[in-house]
Amino acid sequence: MFYRASHKPGAKFVYGIFGVQYPGNEPTSSQLDLIKRFDELIDGKAHLDRIVYPTKNKDFGTRIWLSYWRPETYAAWWASDPVKQFWASLPEDAGIWREILTVDVGRTQNAVTAELKNGVNGLDGMEGFTEKIGYWGCLRDRLAQSSPEEKFPSSLTQMPQRVPETDSIRRGRTTITRLPDNIMFLVEGQDHSAMTPEEKTYWFEEFDELVTGWMHHLGDNAADNGLLDVRMGYVPEFGRFRDLGPVNLDHNRKIELFFWMDMSKFERVGRVHRGHVKLRKKFMEAYCPVGKMGNGVGKITLWEETSIMKGNEIEAEYVGCREGTGFMAYDATDAVDSMTVV
Repeated sequence: MFYRASHKPGAKFVYGIFGVQYPGNEPTSSQLDLIKRFDELIDGKAHLDRIVYPTKNKDFGTRIWLSYWRPETYAAWWASDPVKQFWASLPEDAGIWREILTVDVGRTQNAVTAELKNGVNGLDGMEGFTEKIGYWGCLRDRLAQSSPEEKFPSSLTQMPQRVPETDSIRRGRTTITRLPDNIMFLVEGQDHSAMTPEEKTYWFEEFDELVTGWMHHLGDNAADNGLLDVRMGYVPEFGRFRDLGPVNLDHNRKIELFFWMDMSKFERVGRVHRGHVKLRKKFMEAYCPVGKMGNGVGKITLWEETSIMKGNEIEAEYVGCREGTGFMAYDATDAVDSMTVV
């Protein structure tokens, strides 16, 4: 049994993704103050994960708020005086960004392995489901607007070349004014904190090496895999389940945010990477009702949320952020347009 959000037909919801950047492994005093001030403001959301994102192979990091909202609640919060005053007062080198996604429920689907108000399941209600599970293409089939005629192809003809993220700051406010259609936004999460000792031993014997290899493949080969952006982070309050490194894969609660060029790129890499194919097969066998970890024996919580976004459904702004942050990494290409005001 899997659980998903029970959306009303025609409804929408909002991902509010905010980040504060800092050099090194821990926030400086000024950035810590910014984090605390923003954290006090972000109320009214249906669900929130506070994520630490250590940039891969770089000596800087980001604190991320992954928040879920009903559209009217988000609009009222964003228009409130304290939030408007906070955002308007940011200096031109603030190191803070926001990516706001307004999701049409006809182009989104999700699944959680436990009956928890986790992620988008915390918005309204949830329901169990057993159909369209376990085969290649099942995620696409769960999208209400998907059809043989509607494949949600990217409006781009080729993968754009991104500018690597560096410690060089682009001062001022950069607003993304145009994005391609049919970007696929994917949230993946894993929570090991409820695992029994037996399950943890089994996980290390059968799955941990495969999962780590798959995550490295996605992060190290982003462009080749059709990924516009990858952020792999963790929620520190949940503690660690291993100490093997890297730090973002060691924690009990891990959350990954992916922007794919389109859904076909996502589907392809999952089918051709041998480690992922093996991982998927072994997991379905072990955690199915007749598997060793089936019928409630396994306590790991996994979740995924897949949304197809039109370009005008994503609002992105970067205030004094590092070059190469988010969609700024592409605004020197034909794929993305932006405007910077200093």
